[in-house]
Amino acid sequence: MTVFRVLFLTAIASLLLAGCASLSEEQCTTGDWKGIGVQDGQAGKPVNRIEDHKKACGKYGIEPDMAAYQAGRRIGLKSYCTIPSGFQQGRLGNSYQGVCSGATAPAFQKGYSLGSQLRNAHEKLDEVESRISYAEQRIDDLHDDIIGTSCAAGKKGRDCRRKLRDMRDELADRRADLTFDRLEVLQARTNLEQVRAHVISQMGYIAPGYVIQARYQ
Repeated sequence: MTVFRVLFLTAIASLLLAGCASLSEEQCTTGDWKGIGVQDGQAGKPVNRIEDHKKACGKYGIEPDMAAYQAGRRIGLKSYCTIPSGFQQGRLGNSYQGVCSGATAPAFQKGYSLGSQLRNAHEKLDEVESRISYAEQRIDDLHDDIIGTSCAAGKKGRDCRRKLRDMRDELADRRADLTFDRLEVLQARTNLEQVRAHVISQMGYIAPGYVIQARYQ
């Protein structure tokens, strides 16, 4: 291995490690540990997140202020561990790492469950619609290929005729599948409407005054 290659790989490894660092040198040097704790709490980071900060700042000889960090994290968790926050996290598909405690835990999880139900219903509809879009495009392509294919007579055109037969078989299969997919998309749309109505009703009951933003519906 050449010296240049060794240096190149070392540089790449350093960049990758730097990209994984939880805090930058400036953040470590500034030392706003309460503010960092607030941000981690608001993001629902687990308590061992501080270990990542220790590792990141240890490279610069800096130790986190644990008391300030924990105080800030508790503040951040107050806004994270709520029903509306749980709903947003579930709707966005973010993972929940069990950071809420006491009465805030079931409250957050109620919101999270409702957000997840809505997300799952949307994803199902998106998946079927995407499948339909692909099938329709494939059917158009096959149709054009079949129309544009002209095979020679006799032995010379045998492979061409086999290919043409395969395309016709696939076209028939695609059309049959598309019929079922269109039925499935109607079911998915109906399910989404039912889930949406249920979620809006439940959120109105457990979090009065909270308005589900259009991008979450």
